[in-house]
Amino acid sequence: MTLNALLLALACAPAAPPADSDEVAPETAAEVFARLAAPGPHAVGYREDSLAWDDPDTGPRANRLAVWWPTDAETGIEARYWR
Repeated sequence: MTLNALLLALACAPAAPPADSDEVAPETAAEVFARLAAPGPHAVGYREDSLAWDDPDTGPRANRLAVWWPTDAETGIEARYWR
């Protein structure tokens, strides 16, 4: 994971309840980050390509095209969005 993802997880972590509260303490930022970073239970296929075109106003452009799909495959390379 990147530093930006870690900072986002820390920023979104809930505050602890007041000391006199009967509420169960929420997850810490580290627990939230670890849970979100862990692989899920479903297998996915992943492919990355480039999509290029000529924009009449700004010239040549290229975008990364990332495609994910569900799969039943049980082996393969781990899919990662950011490399």
